[in-house]
Amino acid sequence: PGRYWIYAVIDDGYNRPYSDYAPAPINILSGTESVEFGVFMLSSFGDIFSLGKVNNGFGGIQSAPTPDYRNIVVSNDGRTLIRLRKDGKIDQYGQQKVVLTPLPQPMGEYIDIEFTPGERGLWVLDSYGSLAVIGDATPFLQGMGAMGMFGLPIARDFEPTQDGRGGYILDGMGGVHAVGNAIGFNEFPFFGFDIARDIEMDSLGAYVLDGFGTIYPLGRSESLSPGVEFDTDIARDMILFEKGGFYILD
Repeated sequence: PGRYWIYAVIDDGYNRPYSDYAPAPINILSGTESVEFGVFMLSSFGDIFSLGKVNNGFGGIQSAPTPDYRNIVVSNDGRTLIRLRKDGKIDQYGQQKVVLTPLPQPMGEYIDIEFTPGERGLWVLDSYGSLAVIGDATPFLQGMGAMGMFGLPIARDFEPTQDGRGGYILDGMGGVHAVGNAIGFNEFPFFGFDIARDIEMDSLGAYVLDGFGTIYPLGRSESLSPGVEFDTDIARDMILFEKGGFYILD
């Protein structure tokens, strides 16, 4: 008989295991104790550039006189490219995989676009943390008000889980917010100022990129090279390869 502190190793099968103690003692009477070889890049004026072994055969792409374009997404087979403008205008080139429907007016501007697993729908993130849906995309934040998740323009990126039933929204401070059935990360960088720029998933967890080029692993993802060390906030995006390695766009 006596008073004991419960000690355990917490392991949810997703985050890194960690040890913890109960906040107070209890009485115990008895018992025992990853397009693989090339990339596409978008300019803010809407120009599309390709690097490596990719077939940039998308016709009809025109640049704009103002820097209003924010992101692109390319299908796994490389046959469809979708371009996002900050006001929600979406252009689809190549094979028409998604039946496009108008997006609601964003509180700030639209900043990110992602395919659903079956590539028949899209999630579109705005800078306030609202997540619009097209096609077969799950409406994770249905009913959220016009001010979005954050109430200010601090959202930076969205990444869906592999099955498309959840995802993660990255804010500029480094916070990683799980939606749907995504498992929340126990630890993530919190910078205290707007410097987080991108989040990318792998099979073990995720990685966050900051504007100086540093990469932070989440969950059980392996620690990579620390990235690059820019003196200023110029890193903008990261491409991650499941078998190791990455590209950083500045």
